[in-house]
Amino acid sequence: MKIQLQKILHDKGKLLLAILLLLFPAIEALQIMYQVYIYGDSMPYPLYATFLSCYTRGHILHKLYFWFLPLYFLILVGDECIEDYDTGYKNIMIVKMGKRKYMKIRLLSSFLLPFFIVMCSLLLNLAAVCIIFRNGTYIKLSEEGAKPGIYDVVSMPEALQFKLSYTHPLIANLIFMLIAAFLAGLISMAGASFAIAVHDRKIVYAVTFALWFVPVLMKNSSMLVLQPFSEYDFDVLAPIFLWMMGVYLSAVFLSAVWEAKINEI
Repeated sequence: MKIQLQKILHDKGKLLLAILLLLFPAIEALQIMYQVYIYGDSMPYPLYATFLSCYTRGHILHKLYFWFLPLYFLILVGDECIEDYDTGYKNIMIVKMGKRKYMKIRLLSSFLLPFFIVMCSLLLNLAAVCIIFRNGTYIKLSEEGAKPGIYDVVSMPEALQFKLSYTHPLIANLIFMLIAAFLAGLISMAGASFAIAVHDRKIVYAVTFALWFVPVLMKNSSMLVLQPFSEYDFDVLAPIFLWMMGVYLSAVFLSAVWEAKINEI
């Protein structure tokens, strides 16, 4: 991971992309400010206006960030696995440390870097909304705004997840941030495993993006597991999360088996 960080720091294109990924969620706070001062929206209570809450109109920034997330990290970390093969560096490293250790290092770093980038970006957004909207009181569930923990019980959906999230917004945000970062790490690791085994950019990008984006388009969209204040309960969210985790880990496992058993130096 240290080597990958150094390569990103010395590559202006990748460095710019990494900075944008870190700052992108925090920028959404400016869109909320625009809605408040231009459209006359109420000043939101900060913990309900985070990036994951999809508070803004149209959720454009949220879609740009999460819909294409695997492509961003393929550029940052996945391409390097293909470059290793093209330059012959992969064979050199395998001779030095063995194929298993090489794959372990590549896959681990391809998980950790996206995990920390997404987690840090969402924490920056949380800090931004807490500072900018520190005096905000409006909660979407309440027509007139309310103090945290005071809600219109009649209008509150029955879903336990919804009630827990709205009652404990900070904890809910942190848990869903970890989920988002974890899934970002998994899909990035799956993409890196494809890159190690296949070496073809077109195939790697297409398959990785399909694994991520097809579930987004499904009736119970994968994006639901990234939203802390949705009306969907655990009986909907848990299967989505487990399915995604199972598919991505299976992709990593199958790619590793293919590389270990089929591809030879």
